[in-house]
Amino acid sequence: MASHLPQTWEIIETTADHFKIRAFVKAIDAAMDEGESGLVIGQCKGLLDSVCKSILVQKNIGFQENANSNELAKLVVNALGVAKGVENNRKAKEAFKRMVSSVANTVTNAVKSINELRNDFCPVAHGRANNHTPLDMHYAKYIAGYVDGTIAFIYQLWSNTEEYIEPINYELNKEFNDELDDLYEPYQLLSDTYLPSEIIFNLKPDQYRDLLAEGLDGGLDDE
Repeated sequence: MASHLPQTWEIIETTADHFKIRAFVKAIDAAMDEGESGLVIGQCKGLLDSVCKSILVQKNIGFQENANSNELAKLVVNALGVAKGVENNRKAKEAFKRMVSSVANTVTNAVKSINELRNDFCPVAHGRANNHTPLDMHYAKYIAGYVDGTIAFIYQLWSNTEEYIEPINYELNKEFNDELDDLYEPYQLLSDTYLPSEIIFNLKPDQYRDLLAEGLDGGLDDE
């Protein structure tokens, strides 16, 4: 079944869930399917907060531990900037400065509204009673769509500032994985068995990538 946040789901798929947000999107999809409008709002807030914090940490940009959603979003949009590389003249710089401010304010106001709606309608916010009046689902769908578009916008800004590395698909490298598995014994933990290639792929992705590109000559470092 297609996700209710198609643009965010595409980001998850194309980046191998770089921002670790798959669980948020699945929770939102489940809440949407079950008609739990308040849970949709709560998870949307958490989703956007998580993306913003991940980017700020990656960029070594400090933020207050108690920073709210709109503060985080504004920090991210201002840090990433809009339309970099445009001819450097005063008129263009001032125009893009206003554009950045406008975008940041739009994101800030939208996220602030989501936060306020969450406090009023999310059933897990502030111990809300189970007989509260739920928010109509069409509001939740609107918010989910807005957050989906906002995350896609932020991701585009982020990707324009990064040297993007195409994620590796473990399943498409069977021959290489078999070679790795022939070098070492599988690891058993309780009732599960883990292949060496799986362990390296998940725990040392950079080393897996290097070995895939350069071959296994010389073997792996024993650690």
